[in-house]
Formats: sequence, structure tokens, C-alpha cells
Amino acid sequence: MRLRAASLTAVVFLSATAFGQQPAPSPTPPPATRTPEPFAASASSPTARHPEEGRPFIRTYAPLDVNAAGQNWSIVQDRRGVIYVGSQSGVIEFDGVDWRLIETKTLATVRSLAIDDAGVIYAGAQLDFGYLTPDASGTMTYQSLADKVPQDARGFTDVWRTWATKSGVLFQTEQAVYRWANGAITVIRPPSRLNRSSLVDGQMYVTLPETGLNVLDGDTFKPLPGTESLGSEVYPIIYRYDDQRLLIGTRFNGFFLYDGVALTRFRTELDAFLTSASLYKGIVLADGTYVMATTNAGLVMMDHQGRRVMVIDRAQ
Repeated sequence: MRLRAASLTAVVFLSATAFGQQPAPSPTPPPATRTPEPFAASASSPTARHPEEGRPFIRTYAPLDVNAAGQNWSIVQDRRGVIYVGSQSGVIEFDGVDWRLIETKTLATVRSLAIDDAGVIYAGAQLDFGYLTPDASGTMTYQSLADKVPQDARGFTDVWRTWATKSGVLFQTEQAVYRWANGAITVIRPPSRLNRSSLVDGQMYVTLPETGLNVLDGDTFKPLPGTESLGSEVYPIIYRYDDQRLLIGTRFNGFFLYDGVALTRFRTELDAFLTSASLYKGIVLADGTYVMATTNAGLVMMDHQGRRVMVIDRAQ
């Protein structure tokens, strides 16, 4: 059985804190004159192994250890260090010793999690979304927001992404984005459907079949010129690359840099490997390392120049 990073058959923690945190912003890039060129493959220069490969301490928890379902979709860590996992069974809470299941209203799979500036944890599930709140004894419980959704907008399915932003919490489904702010839900609908979104610099980016990559501007999806070819990309991974450009990972066509006008191919040491790995989600670590979850090949790490840092799968 192969480890799947996006839908894990076991929960895997690496160096305890690094992968449980919310994505950290990329550090300020070096001046343009010092920025190394993206990796260019060379047949005469075989790829060297990264000197840090194999260093993280890894502990794997099987479904029986967790006492919950085996497929997990999202993970966050609060200020106390407590870890929360979006699972088939609900939200799993782990304090470093004990695992506890927090059941959702409908006992549905939790696809996405996010933490806002106040430390509140929000969860996007199947047919539902809400947040965690302590009861009178201090035990975390799930509070649904489904009853706040307008009657004509309750026909959503999975909440694939949840983002905590300055303008409110965004629950993204294929049918619409639901913004929770000031005690009310605002529904933002696309022309047809939404693919999976990413959060960069506090803004939500998402691909639409009609126009390619869009940024959510207020209550409007604003198409970005030169990105029409990304309209069919269901799971793009989007990062901040430098002050002017975004780095965009695709499932079958590798990586691109986007400067606000056009997409430029960004070749990496992982291009061939990722052709069959199937990218799913991505975050940036505090040191600027790009981390990508795949559905077929585990967890992948890449540096700013496109060099392979390490691949962590079932074998590790």
C-alpha cells in the first residue's frame, strides 16, 4: 500500500511542527541580479542528492492508532501545538499523546481546515461547514454554519478549500464560494464551476473553465490575462515566487511563472517525476521551501531554483 499525501491511509508528521502549521509567507527574495536561474536539466550533470535528504524524524500513525477513518485531507496546528486533522470521520484532535474525534453535524468527511488570526479553527466538510468551539468544560466541539446559508444556495457538495482571510473566512466548493464575515454568509457564484483554489498573500486564486486563472476581488472573480490555458487545470498549486511573479504547478505540464501578463515555463528537477505523481495541494515552509502533496507519490519538496530537496513516500 502506497502512502498518499492528499488522502493518507495514515497520518504522517515530519519534525512535529513544520507541516502542522498554516502556510508561512515566502521570505523576501534576493535582489533580481542575484536570483539564480531556474533549473535546467543537463544530461551530462546527473541530479545530486540533497545533503539534508533523510534528516527529518518521521513517525507514522496507522488508522488503528488514531481510532478514526484512514483517509485524511487537511491538517493544521494551533498556537498550543495541538494538531487537527480533517478526516473521513470528522476532525481529529491530537495533543501529542491522545487522539480524539470531533464529530461534525452530519458525520461527514472534512476536506479542509483553516485557522484565523484569533485562533478559531474552521472546517469545510461534505454538505456542511463550520468551526470548532470549546464547550463549558473546555472540550472542542463542532458548530455548523449551514443554517446561515441562504436557502437558494444550499445545494453545494464538498467544501474543498477553506481559507481564513482579512475579509472573512472563505469556504470554496465547486458551486460557489461562501464568505463568512460579520455574522453572515455571502455567496459568490462562478459562471459555471470552480476548480480548486489557492491562497497567496491573503488573496484567493482559482481557475475557471471559461477564463483560466482568476483572483477573487471583493465579490467578483477577476480573470488574469494570459492564463486562459489554465482553465482545464482542476488542481493548480499556486505560490508567491518573488515580488512580481507567481509560481504555478500543474498536474501534467509542470511549473510556470506568471508575471501578470504571460505564463513562462519554469523547468525543475521534478518535472518528469511529477508527470505521474498528480499534484494536489501545496504550502511554503518558513525557509521558503515549496512543499507539494500528491495523490500518487507522497510528499515532494523543492527549493526556489526548482531543485529537488526530497521526496517522502511509503518507502521512507
